Amino acid sequence: MYDGRNAVIHFFLFMTDILDYIDGALPEQEITPANNWCPIACKNGIFFEVEKPLFNAHNSLINRNLGFTEKFICSANEPYMWNEHYNIVAKSVRALFSDKAEFIKSNDLHRKVEIFISKNHYPSFSRITLMVWQSELSEQIEWIMLQEKLKTSPYEFEQSSLVLGVYDEVCKPCLPIAGIGVPTVVDVFAERWRKEHKFDAVCYVDSEKRIVDTSAGNIYLIIGNQMVGVNPNYGGRNDALSVVTERIAARNGLEIKYINGFQRKNIESADEIMVVSSAYGVKCVVGVDNNRYRKQKTEKLAMLVSEYFTGA
Repeated sequence: MYDGRNAVIHFFLFMTDILDYIDGALPEQEITPANNWCPIACKNGIFFEVEKPLFNAHNSLINRNLGFTEKFICSANEPYMWNEHYNIVAKSVRALFSDKAEFIKSNDLHRKVEIFISKNHYPSFSRITLMVWQSELSEQIEWIMLQEKLKTSPYEFEQSSLVLGVYDEVCKPCLPIAGIGVPTVVDVFAERWRKEHKFDAVCYVDSEKRIVDTSAGNIYLIIGNQMVGVNPNYGGRNDALSVVTERIAARNGLEIKYINGFQRKNIESADEIMVVSSAYGVKCVVGVDNNRYRKQKTEKLAMLVSEYFTGA
């Protein structure tokens, strides 16, 4: 319930801090960025410092929320799963803009990635965010890459596990183009809710209250000898690491199955749960709300995926 008195008190406390800061009573606070961004960015193949403006207002990402992001992990100057990532990007360009939309070719973009990483002095591991949109003036497809330094590879095996909360206050929108990484305001609301309730990540629900996705990646249930995921047409994501993980799971005796979303009873009766994301790796889930799970098969699968990339 909204309490107007508390809001007024908080406002005046905030203003007191501001006035003290202006008068010199409080020391200047350094801004600590949440991400370790590299100093050079790349827009349409041109390299520049990230402090410079990225684009003007004449683009579809700002005017019509028409654009998408793709995140991929690099070891030195080599992106993992390049073909899988580029196929997702090319499919997204055609789906959002048109079948005739022209985008930089795979080999050319790969070479730009290599040069881009060299400009940022070859971090051992990094996460690159590729954003794609359309110019409102020329209808040209434009893109930008930002690079974030990582201490280790997200694909290295670690025994840490996630506890998820089901965010059902707002349902995930049903987009006409399935499986594409289009940002929505629901992500903002869900992240705020996650922090307030102290979960590691959140599960998104659709209009029928079925769990279809998570903020940490695609969700999979292990039920007996089946690995069950959500069909991208109903809320799952087109994700390069999910493709690799499913291949490895199938080779190790798990039957891959897709459904249109998980009811609460599916979650409660699952043997194990995992989430998979190209940006963050394979993570075992030990809890969803008040339900708890073991991680025998999922931990083994996470180790096999790690070995696939490390060559162990």
